[in-house]
Amino acid sequence: MGRRLAKWKLNKGGEKALHSEFIWDGSHLVQEIRHDHKNGTETNRTFTYIYRHPNSYEPLAQCLARTDGQGNRIEHEVNYFHCDQIGIPREMTDSDGKLIWRGRYDAWGGFIRERYPKNTAGIHQPFRLQNQYYDEETGLHYNFLRYYDPITGRFMTQDPIGLKGGMNLYQFAPNVQAWVDPLGLARFCTRALKALPGSSDIDPNFRGGLDLGFFHEHIFYDDGTNIGYGGDGLFSETSIQGYKCSSTHYDDETMRQAVNNVKNRTKPTLEKADNGEIVIRNNPVFGNDNYSLLMNNCQDFATEVEKDILKIKKVKYAWEN
Repeated sequence: MGRRLAKWKLNKGGEKALHSEFIWDGSHLVQEIRHDHKNGTETNRTFTYIYRHPNSYEPLAQCLARTDGQGNRIEHEVNYFHCDQIGIPREMTDSDGKLIWRGRYDAWGGFIRERYPKNTAGIHQPFRLQNQYYDEETGLHYNFLRYYDPITGRFMTQDPIGLKGGMNLYQFAPNVQAWVDPLGLARFCTRALKALPGSSDIDPNFRGGLDLGFFHEHIFYDDGTNIGYGGDGLFSETSIQGYKCSSTHYDDETMRQAVNNVKNRTKPTLEKADNGEIVIRNNPVFGNDNYSLLMNNCQDFATEVEKDILKIKKVKYAWEN
């Protein structure tokens, strides 16, 4: 999944001066353990990160614990992030409300100015744009699956999901004041029907909600995995040839949650049991036996997922406000 687990920092003599270990919960960095080697002594600092919401990459708090080389606790403190409208940390305060860090960015996440007030030595604030970790050694931002350069406003390597992420393989975001790319987000994509080679593969940006077009609709996640619904039930594509993807992006975790909700959706049906009695069973709405080209197809599955995404967003908005 592209998660970085550790990094070493060497001093001018080539000796190991700092070793950082990274602990993940899915795609969230939840803990960072830094082993500092200075003057023959070792001090360990453990930073635990708390986010605003389980599906959010906006940092809320940082819990810091310091220990010596023998594991004896030296210090423990809690610091708080103060973020802007797209979840970028602008200030950090300690548990008493005292300002300990402030940053001013340009439009693409690069620092214009970073300020540490007096008597705040040792403050560690590595977050930049959402889900980006600043490496002071290179000036690059570690962005989960690849590295981002704030000077050029581009990723350093191509999108790992290829053209499914768009024609510009190095692009970060079309509008940095309202758009973030914590992972490289999920999309709805369409292609012509395999059973009807001459069928229309409609532009996915004009899918609509009528589910009447002659095309197959599929969901692709940020890591290249995918899911769709067909005559044999839910399935994954082994080839992406022929797909066109919508320009609308969806948060990957929200998309997965919506897909899971729709996958588990059931409806009561009357069935005849082995003893001849008529019983009511709850069967999956999008199960292997329920596919219908006209009434319960791939487009219906995608539409239900999209509806569920809106429900999740409404619940999240109500929870945060």
